[in-house]
Amino acid sequence: MELQPEFAVFVPILVAMLGILKGTGFPARYIPVLSVLSGLAIGFSVISNDVTNSLITGFLIGLSAIGAHSGIKNTLKK
Repeated sequence: MELQPEFAVFVPILVAMLGILKGTGFPARYIPVLSVLSGLAIGFSVISNDVTNSLITGFLIGLSAIGAHSGIKNTLKK
């Protein structure tokens, strides 16, 4: 398995998309599930030749986006 650093560009994109979706009234409790599912979709669309690598990369992208979203939320919270 080889993780490539250029996949990290998808994390802020996913965080922004989820933030916009949350701002439109989407229930916040579904954001983590949607993040992982979106990460998996990105993983399978970017890496189409290896299922295992696609799954792992997708989970890492989705979980990283959850962590980034949570970190931003906690930092901006007073």
